[in-house]
Amino acid sequence: MSVILTIFGIGLLLVIHEGGHYFAARAVGIRVKVFAIGFGPRLFGWQRNGTDFRVSLLPLGGYVQVSGDDPSRPPRPGDLFYASAKQRLLFYAGGIMANFLFAFLIIPVLFFVGVPFVSPTVGAVSPDSPAWSAGMLPDDVVLSINEREVHGFRHISSGIALAERDTSLNIVVKRDGERVNLKLQPLFDEEKGFSTIGIAPAYDLSLAPDSDIAKAMGEYSQLVAINGLEISNALGSQLALLSLGDGRSNFVLSGLNTNNQRRDFTFESSDYVNSTLNAPAQLGVTVLAQQVSVARGIFSETLVAGDRIVAINDQPLSKQSDLLEAISLTDSETLTLSVVDTQNDMRQVRVPPTSAHQLLQDLALVTNDDMAFYVHPQSAAFAAGLRTGCSILRANDVAIQKMSDLRSVISSNTEGHSIDFIVLQNGSDEPTAIGVIPAAIPQLDFGLMLMTKSTTVVARQPLHAISLGFREAKAMVSEVATTAKRLFTGEVASKNMGGIISIGVMTNSFASQGLVSLFFFLCLISVNLGVLNFIPIPALDGGHILFALYEIVSGRKVSVAMQNIFQIIGVVLVLSMLVFVTSNDIQRLLQ
Repeated sequence: MSVILTIFGIGLLLVIHEGGHYFAARAVGIRVKVFAIGFGPRLFGWQRNGTDFRVSLLPLGGYVQVSGDDPSRPPRPGDLFYASAKQRLLFYAGGIMANFLFAFLIIPVLFFVGVPFVSPTVGAVSPDSPAWSAGMLPDDVVLSINEREVHGFRHISSGIALAERDTSLNIVVKRDGERVNLKLQPLFDEEKGFSTIGIAPAYDLSLAPDSDIAKAMGEYSQLVAINGLEISNALGSQLALLSLGDGRSNFVLSGLNTNNQRRDFTFESSDYVNSTLNAPAQLGVTVLAQQVSVARGIFSETLVAGDRIVAINDQPLSKQSDLLEAISLTDSETLTLSVVDTQNDMRQVRVPPTSAHQLLQDLALVTNDDMAFYVHPQSAAFAAGLRTGCSILRANDVAIQKMSDLRSVISSNTEGHSIDFIVLQNGSDEPTAIGVIPAAIPQLDFGLMLMTKSTTVVARQPLHAISLGFREAKAMVSEVATTAKRLFTGEVASKNMGGIISIGVMTNSFASQGLVSLFFFLCLISVNLGVLNFIPIPALDGGHILFALYEIVSGRKVSVAMQNIFQIIGVVLVLSMLVFVTSNDIQRLLQ
């Protein structure tokens, strides 16, 4: 069904745009010869009022062919160039107006019905990111960015991606029922080609009803915790997922029945390894992240920047999430931290219990300066003899001074070939030579479903729906116009551009979510088409509009020779753009 809706959605957008040209032509007396969806040979169609309505072979767009569109021949009544400049301006602008009108009329109706969005709830915050530095936490709900109301995570993404460089954003979040004001400056991500602040959306975890584990849990299959970590909030879900990838020999799922009775089930990890998953080969090592960079609150008098927390309650730590997990699971009256200072002296630090969210506010851990590594217990590195705490001195005769050095060696290594390491094992002063052939780390697969947390925005009062819809449509126009401008100025990387393949893939994704989601996305694409066609590129509507405006203002027509030159330039530009965005689409599919 989603495939049918995808075809319907793309076809509807083409009909809307070309329909705008058709009705504008009829309104000013220009005769329409062909109304086509697609290009190339005619597949089928019908004749009406002198117009051939057709569907063509190549579904890459559409067009309206009018009478007398060749400016070099003498015009006759009903021809395009018999019409005045103002009439031609209306004809060329008809498709753009139809695109905008579609969005401004449909979006209020959608809000009246209820528009589903990915919830603006923060699911994870990357260490050392702008959001982390500003104090944003998992489970914060973003309410506004620079006073623009936020309904879904797309508003957060667009508000940040299109923020002016080197300017701060005022973000209001709801935390534990209170409004909290944050100020942060986005960071331009050279790899992604737009600004980010380092957050990800929240998700809900559940068991697939037809999975073997759901059947084994029977009436208790309503998942509420993984390995003792409650999944009722974003931070808990994040920690629970991370706990499934640390190589434990078993995992514990907690479920509720219809009477809210709870029961724990223990499963052997080896029974649920996905042997068919084509996971990438890897070493299975990461730099230990035990080093204190920020210590506030209950930690301010006992920890200083540079200290390394190597264990909590005698449980080894490799990264901040291990500390958060231990905090979440402990019922001790005090927490005992094993801390190594900058002189490599160890001490025991006792602090009162705290919550995981509070710990994120008061204590931040970053990667160790000494480049000691955590080794995954089910990795190729572990199997070859590397152990957590080791230091990698050289890899394939390349000195390893930072993580990017190691990544470079791994990426250049031929698949299936060994990487030769010189390492210092934890506690040893003698370098050791170890060869490791990168291999996939076993992945658990037991029917766990991850769905981004959703919310539905409903405006039951018609005036509220209209107001909300117009604001959203206006914001869409502004976002698309800003994106287009920054693509041309190079402020947004061109690799973010997409073509008909990307539109088709995304349309199919939204179609699978229901008609409201599909039509909301179609409104966004319709605005995109309107803005794109308004750009004064010869061969597009915007180029023709520019010619008509010139004639209206100057009283002189653009010469036929000049129009032909600009048309050739425009065709080359459009075809080049089509090839470029299609190449981007193919690369995304291959990735």
